[in-house]
Amino acid sequence: MADTIDKLTVHISPCPNDIFTFAGLILNKVPWDGPTLIFTYQDIENLNQIGLSSQKPDILKCSFALLPKLLETYNLCSTGSALGMGVGPLLIGNKNIAIKDIEKILIPGENTTAALLTKRYLPSIELQPIPYHNIIDKLKDNKNYAGVIIHESRFTYQNHQMEILHDLGASWEKETKLPLPLGGIVLKKNLSTKISQSFTAALKKSLEWSYLNRIELYPLLKDHAQELSTEVINRHIELYVNKFTVDLNDIGEKSIKKLCELSSLDLIK
Repeated sequence: MADTIDKLTVHISPCPNDIFTFAGLILNKVPWDGPTLIFTYQDIENLNQIGLSSQKPDILKCSFALLPKLLETYNLCSTGSALGMGVGPLLIGNKNIAIKDIEKILIPGENTTAALLTKRYLPSIELQPIPYHNIIDKLKDNKNYAGVIIHESRFTYQNHQMEILHDLGASWEKETKLPLPLGGIVLKKNLSTKISQSFTAALKKSLEWSYLNRIELYPLLKDHAQELSTEVINRHIELYVNKFTVDLNDIGEKSIKKLCELSSLDLIK
């Protein structure tokens, strides 16, 4: 594609790790001489659905579980991913409920990595997709339900008298001995090599800027976060933004490939 486009649509989540990663670009703090970046913020399952729609953005945050369905249109960006050890979705429930007594598991979207892991490690329980920020409130009204939490909720579930019933990420790590890939940034294949490479380089610069200027970021982070506590925001960033976010190395790529293999098998079933 010729470098004549004047804007790029960028759809990411409002979660602290994505805002932290992209802040330098959102706030125009790092050099970017490419097309104007038009940002839209959506829940991860909404982003997944957009990736499957006919109105695909140029740059998209998606769940790695969905990646096999998107590779005809997108390439994976080497910067911006969320993966690591100890980062996995948690199955929680009201205190004293046993897994054998769970009637239904609430999941944060059917295309999420959380859904894929739940199907793999708890295959016999009915799943119900709902927006992730509604899961804990729904559990309060349904004592025999359990829910898979992601994002900020993993730092606040104890405040709602909930407890962990199963650490899905720990099951993945035990099975594969690999970090768990949660989500990543994909770029449309019809973007020119120059634009794709320039964007990746600028995203790395954005991360570098954020690490050096976190205090300046808090207003932006709190404008988008579900939980406004500075402590929760910092814990979220420290958990989900790491060396793999800066650049996928061989281990990161191996873990993504493994998850995509499981996802493809799940799609076949």
